[in-house]
Amino acid sequence: MSEILNPAKMNRKKKMIIIAGLVAVILCVLINQLWAYIGLVVILLLFLLNLHVFNKNRFWACNINNLNVIGRNYDTLVIGEPISKETISLDNNKYIFITCPGRSMGASIILAYRLFSLLHSGGTLILAYHKAGEKISSLDIPYIHDVTLFEKNIKRKKEYFPLFLNPIQSLKLVMGVTHHHAKATKNVNKLEDFCKSREIKLLTYKV
Repeated sequence: MSEILNPAKMNRKKKMIIIAGLVAVILCVLINQLWAYIGLVVILLLFLLNLHVFNKNRFWACNINNLNVIGRNYDTLVIGEPISKETISLDNNKYIFITCPGRSMGASIILAYRLFSLLHSGGTLILAYHKAGEKISSLDIPYIHDVTLFEKNIKRKKEYFPLFLNPIQSLKLVMGVTHHHAKATKNVNKLEDFCKSREIKLLTYKV
């Protein structure tokens, strides 16, 4: 089972965080200096912001198999960079966005192979990208299968520190940065063949 869904491991992590917090508070009291209290506040704020980014980013990943939360049979699935629905003319279709600032084309393709089943037959998969590379960030990890992470030698534990590993992406996620301009571009052949075999229409946009 993926570590992200393992309650025992999550409980241990929570206990360790609480203990570390108590130790930090005790040290501040013992030192009893202004800089120590300021440092503690800064660390606490960074920790809370990191936790917010972590939870916000992994929401869909945690509920991907929960039909009551995420559902199925969407008309349109958008993966990649955040892009406004007006830009890609979604109108009143049933759609779902699983996007993140700075998501590379390579990471988006991996997610597409994992999430295409959210669409009904005849649905549309939209990839929106700015960077055409293969980089997988800490914000992509919650959506990627353990086998894929192992093949790419990526540690799952990196997903717990998005603010520190990918600060710009994390801050854009918190601020809700969305692209309002996009240009249709050529589809990736391999993914296009994959979609055609499943009666899914593929559209690719560069933002």
